[in-house]
Amino acid sequence: VPQTVELPAVAGHTLTARRGLSLLLVGGYSPENGFNQQLFEYQLVTGTWVSGAQSGTPPTGLYGHSAVYHEATDSLYVFGGFRFHVELAAPSPELYSLHCPDRTWSLLAPSQGAKPRPRLFHASALLGDTMVVLGGRSDPDEFSSDILLYQVNCNAWLLPDLTRPASVGAPMEESVAHAVAAVGGRLYLSGGFGGVALGRLLALTLPPDPCRLLPSPEACNQSEACTWCHGACLSGDQAHRLGCGGPPCSPMPRSPEECRRLRTCSECLARHPRTLQPGDGEASAPRCKWCTNCPEGACIGRNGSCTSENDCRINQREVFWAGNCSEAVCGAADCEQCTREGKCMWTRQFKRTGETRRILSVQPTYDWTCFSHSLLNVSPMPVESSPPLPCPTPCHLLPNCTSCLDSKGADGGWQHCVWSSSLQQCLSPSYLPLRCMAGGCGRLLRGPESCSLGCAQATQCALCLRRPHCGWCAWGGQDGGGRCLEGGLSGPRDGLTCGRPGASWAFLSCPPEDECANGHHDCNETQNCHDRPHGYECSCKAGYTMDNVTGLCRPVCAQGCVNGSCVEPDHCRCHFGFVGRNCSTECRCNRHSECAGVGARDHCLLCRNHTKGSHCEQCLPLFVGSAVGGGTCRPCHAFCRGNSHVCVSRKELEMARREPEKYSLDPEEIDNWVTEGPSEDEAVCVNCQNNSYGDKCESCLHGYFLLDGKCTKCQCNGHADTCNEQDGTGCPCQNNTETGTCQGSSPSDRRDCYKYQCAKCRESFHGSPLGGQQCYRLISVEQECCLDPTSQTNCFHEPKRRALGPGRTVLFGVQPKFTNVDIRLTLDVTFGAVDLYVSTSYDTFVVHRRPHRAYPATSTPTASPTPC
Repeated sequence: VPQTVELPAVAGHTLTARRGLSLLLVGGYSPENGFNQQLFEYQLVTGTWVSGAQSGTPPTGLYGHSAVYHEATDSLYVFGGFRFHVELAAPSPELYSLHCPDRTWSLLAPSQGAKPRPRLFHASALLGDTMVVLGGRSDPDEFSSDILLYQVNCNAWLLPDLTRPASVGAPMEESVAHAVAAVGGRLYLSGGFGGVALGRLLALTLPPDPCRLLPSPEACNQSEACTWCHGACLSGDQAHRLGCGGPPCSPMPRSPEECRRLRTCSECLARHPRTLQPGDGEASAPRCKWCTNCPEGACIGRNGSCTSENDCRINQREVFWAGNCSEAVCGAADCEQCTREGKCMWTRQFKRTGETRRILSVQPTYDWTCFSHSLLNVSPMPVESSPPLPCPTPCHLLPNCTSCLDSKGADGGWQHCVWSSSLQQCLSPSYLPLRCMAGGCGRLLRGPESCSLGCAQATQCALCLRRPHCGWCAWGGQDGGGRCLEGGLSGPRDGLTCGRPGASWAFLSCPPEDECANGHHDCNETQNCHDRPHGYECSCKAGYTMDNVTGLCRPVCAQGCVNGSCVEPDHCRCHFGFVGRNCSTECRCNRHSECAGVGARDHCLLCRNHTKGSHCEQCLPLFVGSAVGGGTCRPCHAFCRGNSHVCVSRKELEMARREPEKYSLDPEEIDNWVTEGPSEDEAVCVNCQNNSYGDKCESCLHGYFLLDGKCTKCQCNGHADTCNEQDGTGCPCQNNTETGTCQGSSPSDRRDCYKYQCAKCRESFHGSPLGGQQCYRLISVEQECCLDPTSQTNCFHEPKRRALGPGRTVLFGVQPKFTNVDIRLTLDVTFGAVDLYVSTSYDTFVVHRRPHRAYPATSTPTASPTPC
């Protein structure tokens, strides 16, 4: 099959038909590629795979889910599965929608009622406007026979507790991995696994309105998605049509109160596909916005105030588009995906404790997660991350049990690998639900002491008995001497003997020994070992105390460590820039250097952070800022917004302009005459590049605007040369074009408005003026038209009408009401000559800007018009 993209190896994905024209591949996993985050579409007509950009909040990683296609909304609905999200890999109760025309993902919280329990390896099918979910499991030990019903148009679930009493006939057995098909208004279910493989074919019949399954007013009203109407339970839409009162069901919040129950930004700003259909108008406009920058965000009504409804005494930011949610930033399930664009890092030292809160550990402690690289700028201590370190070795590349269980893992949401004793392979924990179903991996080992080496390699009884099929031949005495052999409860296996008279066999528990004397204990250097009749006990040494959280002995510093950490009893390790027994004395180095000691606070050992001076009080040349009091010295390249590598003070710039031979502005020679970097108030960037200008290279040249921090040429579709410097809007459109209204009014909604400048024809003109194409003045029967390039007013009676100059064009279009008529055009040229072209397509002529000509544009044929 020809492929326009490389299709990765995946399992646990879904492949769903869309209108008989294409197949959509969602999710999947493989040890080599991790979670598949791309959306692949197989074009049935061309026989090719394509993969394009996705918007909204696509799932970061997903497999074992189900997907159905809904024709009326032209959307895919994806439920459940094993999902990686933000920093956790676990079974999912979530429902995603994919609006196919614009590839927009949304995370749909039910408009009413509760979510179902997490579910994976289930099956789904669509009956009318109802998604039916059957079976599956929520954890490794629990299979399900539940049936879930999702009402697409109402965005609501009917859960098993309400619908189970309506079931008649043979119940479905608990199972996973079964197959389902919808035919003629019925569902057929075949096979599956419920501890054993199942051979069965079941048929399920449902009413067109699933609310009719609820037999009583109490059960009906308890569902929140249904209404009791004329003696029957009906969906909100049906009840509204029959005049039972109340509004029809809505898939999205209708009031600020409904917004407030949504707990995440992705759910708050989700767009149900039903609201994206043409013609829905104001009724489908988003009603909610997300307030962020507080420790916990809030979903409020679109016209509400973040300050009054979610006050945390911090300036908040309003988010209107789900793609700008914080959970979408640095969303990646593995190191390669995290670091691909250079804006994020893969680390185990940070952990999320709220929407904007991050905590930092001294050592890598937490699960692998992707974070913004900007956290390094505010970290008070070194952080181990990729980059600059290479990505950790994936579990599947570790060749043996020891290296596997010694590893800290590599996949997001974990910090260990698992060894399969049956497969003799190292596995990521994210792979286990897919690979190890029904015991397919045998015994799974975790932790460095679990590797099943040979029995003979265990030299201590405790280690021997931890290994399968091993027992201990004890020589007797308290020294723990003995030999580890393969065997069982009755003794060593056939052919093996303990080899000493009087030896005893231990298989379930070890005989008494003094582990403290013979070294068969695991007390560390901070602990004392105490022998007990059965085993031993570790206690903290003097100067240490037990940490109830970690279970480790931590040192105690009686004097306290004001600006440092206690690393040994009564011994502090001071933070950078502090000295003294309790780290309470700060060096006089402006927090940029260590000093020689309490008595030598002015003796700065090594200035860091691009500083210099006896007290690290100055910035190095080519760096900007104030180093005093821990201030920052920024590189000129950052100060100049990436548009120059050289910056000096205003006085130094004047010196260089007066005597350029003596005071060179070459970056390699700046150190020869500039003694320190300038302050931000005095700094001036030299030789701004990339179409920028200004003291900080902060402004764009005429005809350019700021896009992602770079000056980009105005994108006016060839109908203007200038635009608003800040956002690229405001092109003074020529050639009978104009700019239509852009979505929303907030900065986040207007971000892409630069793409739509001069993209619409003025009234009475037709065409598609994108990319330099033209707008055509519509003419009708017996209408006066002339070759005046500026006006068509009173063509045949205006003595001062203008002639069509060299290189100028006038474009007319004819749109007959009927296609089976002849059109006759009469053109009179009273003096001079014109070139006339006739075409059946709007995109035949394209404008090329010629800035040094008197006329604004020239049109040249790009297709094959007919010359006359």
